[in-house]
Amino acid sequence: MFQSFDCGGRSRHPGLAKAATTAIFGRCLVENSVKELFERYGDLFRRALTDEVDTDKVASSYAAAFVAASPAGVFVGQNDEHLKQVMHQGFENYRRIDTKDMRLRNVRIAPIDERLCLAHAAWTAL
Repeated sequence: MFQSFDCGGRSRHPGLAKAATTAIFGRCLVENSVKELFERYGDLFRRALTDEVDTDKVASSYAAAFVAASPAGVFVGQNDEHLKQVMHQGFENYRRIDTKDMRLRNVRIAPIDERLCLAHAAWTAL
């Protein structure tokens, strides 16, 4: 459904405009929040590359249970001590191969419903 506006920018259907504005505003808030989450994660990742690993802070970016996907496959993880151990090993591996930076290229959001979305994050390792 498309919303029609008159030349003054006023909606010809005020009720629909309010609902559409709420939906768009809500989606923008979700998109901004998700992007901020990944930007924060990227900052923590960069710090970990310089040997300042704070696995508690990095783990705070994850839900109690989460789904992750990579070229290695898809898995369900738990935010627990095992996750922190795996993170520590992963950061050690990135330092070993001389990774200096991890940059967030893009975050694409696919809404699932009013409360949930799927985030596609693209990263570049330098």
